[in-house]
Amino acid sequence: MPFDVLRWLVQYLHVLSGVLWFGAGFYVTLVQLPALVTLPPAQRVPAIAALGPRQVRYIVRLAEITIGFGIFNAILTGRLARLGETLGSLWGWAILIGTILAIGLYVLLQTGVKPAVFRIVAVARATQHGDVAGLAELPALAQRIRTLGFVQMGVGAIIVLLMVTARFS
Repeated sequence: MPFDVLRWLVQYLHVLSGVLWFGAGFYVTLVQLPALVTLPPAQRVPAIAALGPRQVRYIVRLAEITIGFGIFNAILTGRLARLGETLGSLWGWAILIGTILAIGLYVLLQTGVKPAVFRIVAVARATQHGDVAGLAELPALAQRIRTLGFVQMGVGAIIVLLMVTARFS
């Protein structure tokens, strides 16, 4: 495979996975979570138990793929090897800030979103078996996930702005 084709493919996969990552966050926050709230509890609990873990795994994998292909792209283009020169440009600073923000979002997914989603799933499954003690915890957990979703959307929009700035600088 010619080197230019490899670079193009890596950059394409980086952009595609990034679009899927942030698009999934937007979809879950703006469409799916509000729809789940409207379901009757008897339908909501199985839906949360089925969707929550799958979505978290999907979004976390997309984040890892996006960050990995971004690093691979920086290596292939030689910009990582010439870091001093790279950081002397607007492109370099936009990429550096975007990378830091993307890694920060990944950490937020692993330490904030993922535990909250799995806790909701655990409480939802427990309520299916008659344990109603955890029900009081659900509104706070739902609000936490919603807030983290909006944080991801905001930071994701900044990252996209930075990537567009880098592309056209």
